[in-house]
Amino acid sequence: MKIQLTVTTLLAAILLGCNSEEPTQKAIPQSASLSVSDASDQTPYETGRQEANTDLEQGKLCWKLCGQPAAYDNLFKQVLKEEYQVDLLVVAGCGVPDELGQNVKGYNEIMKAEMLKRFHEDIIRLAEEKAKQQFEDQREK
Repeated sequence: MKIQLTVTTLLAAILLGCNSEEPTQKAIPQSASLSVSDASDQTPYETGRQEANTDLEQGKLCWKLCGQPAAYDNLFKQVLKEEYQVDLLVVAGCGVPDELGQNVKGYNEIMKAEMLKRFHEDIIRLAEEKAKQQFEDQREK
C-alpha cells in the first residue's frame, strides 16, 4: 500500500527532531512530499506512536507541534528544554495535512503518557503557561 507522507513527517522526526544532537525549530516546507511504501499498512497515527516509542527507547523526550505558530513558541521551546529536557519539534505551520495531524496526535499521545509518568503533572501545559507569561512580561517592558 502506498501512503503519501509529507517530508515534514519523515524528516522532522528523523533529521530535525529527537534523532539529532541539535534539535531545531525550523519546519520543512509543507509543499514537499514523498511517496513511500508502507509494508506494515500502518496508519499515520500508528506510525506516530511507533516513532514516539522508538525515541523513548533511545532516551529522548520530545513534543511535536504543528498548526498556527504562537508568538511565544521560542520561549515554549526553551522552557521545555531547560526545565524538563524535552525537545520541541515544530513539524508544520498552518494548513496541516490530515496525515501529518494524525501522526502528531499518535506521537504526542505516547510522549504525554511518558511525561505524566515521569513528572506526575502536565508539563506541556505548565511549560506553555510559563512561556506565555514570560512573553507577556517581555512585552510589558
